[in-house]
Amino acid sequence: MINTVFNLQLLCASLIMLSIILMHIVKKNSTLVTAYILQSLGLVVLLGSGAIQEKSFGLLVVTAIMFVIKIIVAPSLFIRLIKKSHLNLSASTYLNIPLTLSILLGILVFSQSDILTPLLTLLPVIPQIKTILISGILMSLFLIINRKGALSQIIGVLSLENTIFVFGIFLGVRQLSALEIGLLFDVFFWIVVSSVFVTMIYRNFGSFDISKLNQLKK
Repeated sequence: MINTVFNLQLLCASLIMLSIILMHIVKKNSTLVTAYILQSLGLVVLLGSGAIQEKSFGLLVVTAIMFVIKIIVAPSLFIRLIKKSHLNLSASTYLNIPLTLSILLGILVFSQSDILTPLLTLLPVIPQIKTILISGILMSLFLIINRKGALSQIIGVLSLENTIFVFGIFLGVRQLSALEIGLLFDVFFWIVVSSVFVTMIYRNFGSFDISKLNQLKK
């Protein structure tokens, strides 16, 4: 039983990490959304398995709401926006793919450095999962910085939120189910507002590229 739980945790953590790497290298917005769905699926399975193991009905409710918001509602809004704008190609990154992959490798190495030892000691999991959790957060931050497209930056923020949530799960942080549900609805409304913002950018500039906003200075 312990080995099964461990293998499931490692699988979910690995899926989340691979989805972040995929987000960095894909060129299509639709593929970016797919990567986000895979990442959210890993989070939902991780949270759901914990709920079953703990026999917590409240946590199961949180898992169900998370599934609806992160895997159904949010991707549907993004796909609808992509189809409406007829812009499936995402905005380019500031760095090319070789440099991006080099930085991702550097983040992976940094996540295993002695600098983060005090933080890693807080996580009661094996070193491999610790490295995945820390590097996932840092890679999501880099995704927000490196992408030019407004839609891809929004997904980067959601990816960061997912990785922080996963970090909290392994850290053993537990909140009241009502509070966690409230936070999920906050995320939902943020997604809606962000989608409206991206739509406004497209209507005015015909692109998701936020560098177009520099024209407002003129």
